[in-house]
Amino acid sequence: MIQSASATSQQAWRRAAPVLFTSATVLLIGHVIFKYGFSIKPTLGISMVPTIAASGNWVLISRSYRRGRNVAVGDVVSFAHPVIVGQSAIKRVIGMPGDFVLRDTPGKGAGVMLQVCLESGY
Repeated sequence: MIQSASATSQQAWRRAAPVLFTSATVLLIGHVIFKYGFSIKPTLGISMVPTIAASGNWVLISRSYRRGRNVAVGDVVSFAHPVIVGQSAIKRVIGMPGDFVLRDTPGKGAGVMLQVCLESGY
């Protein structure tokens, strides 16, 4: 039995359609997870040693705390780097608005206490 070209292409489409649908679904779910749920980024720099190594570590960042929502003292946060455009940085939160924090290393320096302030709109 000889099949026409249209019948052959229909059979090929029937076999390819589930694969294409599954691929599109996985890409869509992945996009939503990494856009609104989590991101994964490498670390570079010594400011978080020993908690996070100077290089070679990767961090999983939850985006459920976007725009400072529910951030508390001790949390590690990611933000747009203020000097290097297009880069992000991570730091530990040491104080919230109104808190007093020690500027110097405990037992060394002048022991100056600073009050945490934020500009309006943050």
